[in-house]
Amino acid sequence: MSVLLDPRGPFYKCDIQKHGDPEHLELKKAPEGWFPDVRTQGA
Repeated sequence: MSVLLDPRGPFYKCDIQKHGDPEHLELKKAPEGWFPDVRTQGA
């Protein structure tokens, strides 16, 4: 909750009266090996 309610957290542009869209985040592909394919393990 401390992250969500932080003054510079994801909702810092919002208040009871209005919503402010978040700033654009650049998408990047995860490095190879970060998410191993568990579907093939133990088969």
